[in-house]
Amino acid sequence: LWPPLWAEMSRQDAFLRSEVAELRARTAVQSLAGATAAAEDGNSRASQVDHLILQCTRLHLSDNTMHLAVALFDELQCLQLADAIALDPALVELACVKLADSFNEQSNEYYQRERTEYFRMVARDRWSNQEIIAAEKELAHRLRFRLHRPTSSWFLRCCISVGGEEMSSDSELTHLARFINDLALMDGELQAEPAPLRAQVSLLLAVYSLAKFQSAASNGNASQGACNLKMPLWAKVRARTCWSNTR
Repeated sequence: LWPPLWAEMSRQDAFLRSEVAELRARTAVQSLAGATAAAEDGNSRASQVDHLILQCTRLHLSDNTMHLAVALFDELQCLQLADAIALDPALVELACVKLADSFNEQSNEYYQRERTEYFRMVARDRWSNQEIIAAEKELAHRLRFRLHRPTSSWFLRCCISVGGEEMSSDSELTHLARFINDLALMDGELQAEPAPLRAQVSLLLAVYSLAKFQSAASNGNASQGACNLKMPLWAKVRARTCWSNTR
């Protein structure tokens, strides 16, 4: 079922990105005007996303949940420029993580369904349970309860899966690809690119980096034969996921 599912998730990703791009275009002037103030407050997107990722790490959430939280956060940032959200920015970050956790995590036992207490502890009691839940409801309303987002983490898992057992069992390769993919969240401009493309590039960079490293370790020359060890793994992924995408 994966080829039709990949195509459908790619279509949804393109549709959602076009909506966000349109919203960004409408609020470009406000965004430019607010950029200086955000820098002065130390409240840039990179620092906010870094804090959001730290919260996901402390809560032991999955990569896909973390990517979903960042996607929701980015969309809310655009909405906030168009229609101010009267919430503490740090509370918005926490509420995005809680929304992503509620929507995406499927492993919670019945006695752990209400996890607000964990989020309050991560926030070091800065807000009460009621304030966190109220913020979560407010943001869900702002997002019109559309919480599903195809993430680059999901596409990366697909790429690794179609690469076969040899790729999925290579822990160095998969961990490096996931790290590169997670690191890309810090760059707001990269989020405008298609999620499947970001996943493919993350995997390609990981494959090529390990190919150069192994080639240098084997013969002391990183430039010669670098593609002979790992690059064939990428060829299978490229054939099954890139299709007409020549970028």
